[in-house]
Amino acid sequence: MLISFDYHIHSCYSYDSLNRPEDILRVELKKGVKSLSITDHNTIKGSLIAKKLAKKYDIIVVTGIELYTNMGDLIILGCEEEIKNKDFFEVLDIANSSDWVTILPHPYVRHVIDTDFLKAIKGKVTAIEIFNSRASFATNTKAYKLAKALNKPGTAGSDAHLLKELGNGLNFVYIEKFDEDSLMKSLKKGLIKIRPKYSNPLYHVASAIIQIPKRFAMHI
Repeated sequence: MLISFDYHIHSCYSYDSLNRPEDILRVELKKGVKSLSITDHNTIKGSLIAKKLAKKYDIIVVTGIELYTNMGDLIILGCEEEIKNKDFFEVLDIANSSDWVTILPHPYVRHVIDTDFLKAIKGKVTAIEIFNSRASFATNTKAYKLAKALNKPGTAGSDAHLLKELGNGLNFVYIEKFDEDSLMKSLKKGLIKIRPKYSNPLYHVASAIIQIPKRFAMHI
């Protein structure tokens, strides 16, 4: 069967979003999305809450995180404990030994791209985000070419900070059963087709404004 999957989502547990996990699930279902992962900045708190609500909404929820490393962001799906390590290469080794799915988001935004980085992507990263709803056409095109050059599956990321952005970068994944295990296996096999939709640039401004009081509160 073919199932829709939205994985690059931020909740109120990120410094730049106010979305409650339950509201995310409710809106995604209205949009016909049946599987998702909340990937907050440097924490799995939002995705753990969403996973507890999965049965209530009859939706597959995969725990996840968008981890900021020394080489840039890395999305990890399947981890169920907080990750304190910020070394890109060490985290990839941990992810592979733990059988998690790793996705390189917006590779040409805030990443240190050098020879070692590219080797690690080719050998250890599950997929590359070839479309990010908040990225420019130029950087998405470069990401697509990178995935092709490294022979990696391509995914689409909504990078949703507002509820209106949910489902913008949508993935359609072929799965055998309606469960998390089947979804994860298909992601690893690259059985993915994407539906891209760009976010309204004004939404970027809104999430930037959201950051101001939240960052201020963090330093009080």
